[in-house]
Amino acid sequence: MMNHNINAAAVKAAAQGQWREILTANGIKLPEPKKHGPCPICGGKDRFRLEERKAEKAARGVWVCSHCDCKGGDGLSLYQKATGQSMGEAIRSLAGYLGLSSQMTPADHARIEKQRQKAAKAAEEQRQKEASQRDAAAALAQQMEREAVGCMAEQVPYLARKGLSGFGVEVLAHDYDRHKAGSLLVVLFNIDGVTTSAEIIDSEGRKMALAGGQKKGSAAYIEPLGDSLPENAAHCGVVEGYATGLSVRALTGGWPIFCGMSKAGLMDAAKIARYNCPKAQIVVCGDIGAEKEAREAAATVGGITSFPPSGGDWNDYHQAQEVAA
Repeated sequence: MMNHNINAAAVKAAAQGQWREILTANGIKLPEPKKHGPCPICGGKDRFRLEERKAEKAARGVWVCSHCDCKGGDGLSLYQKATGQSMGEAIRSLAGYLGLSSQMTPADHARIEKQRQKAAKAAEEQRQKEASQRDAAAALAQQMEREAVGCMAEQVPYLARKGLSGFGVEVLAHDYDRHKAGSLLVVLFNIDGVTTSAEIIDSEGRKMALAGGQKKGSAAYIEPLGDSLPENAAHCGVVEGYATGLSVRALTGGWPIFCGMSKAGLMDAAKIARYNCPKAQIVVCGDIGAEKEAREAAATVGGITSFPPSGGDWNDYHQAQEVAA
């Protein structure tokens, strides 16, 4: 019978901050850090990831699978499920691997506390590093925004290839390290209207977010055509990408548009849209492949969804309508 002096809490405390190494050492194949990959439990090509972008989650071995019925858990649950053991068996085997004795001694407790403090220190250092990176990205985005120059959309190769023209956009006034002059500038802001980051789109259409920038809780904004203000808008669009937003604005005759910059960002964009357009009917215009995210975002803000009638994405549909006209 298992000695309950060694329980799940003791194992988790001893393993804190070491889960990637522990899991790998015990034969559990994981994707590269901060990457998606096959799930060690159910397989698949691109279903699984360890949540390593946040120090607190990384310390606990938090994982997510988009297919597994259990959806996710912590490092202990991953070890247990991936090895096919009962929870009791998993605790016993990990306790042995971690060197925990069947009768916890003062030395065991001291070693666990030392590891806990080490993990807490590493987590705090990581949080400070991430905060510093967010601040630096926000400052750079704000500088780019101040120094940007205006031009017509058709002068930007990326937008010209998308068939977008006849309105002004902003581009980088000069080089910023790897971000080159003339690249399209898409500024991101949070619900308080504070610029948080930016996405830069170069002449080849390559999209580069500012390193360390805060994408979560942020969105880009495309002004409505005409003189209307967003707070008075009857309708408002929420989309994934910037070119998609420009296409939807054209198709709707000039609605204000909020861009999440990915399907995962639709929820944040919808919330920011509702805050800025309190009277509007919000229409979440999802591209094909983002149906789930679009419906969840629309439900959260009392909106509705719309998808391209012909499949593909909204820019494809917009270009087809232009040709037909």
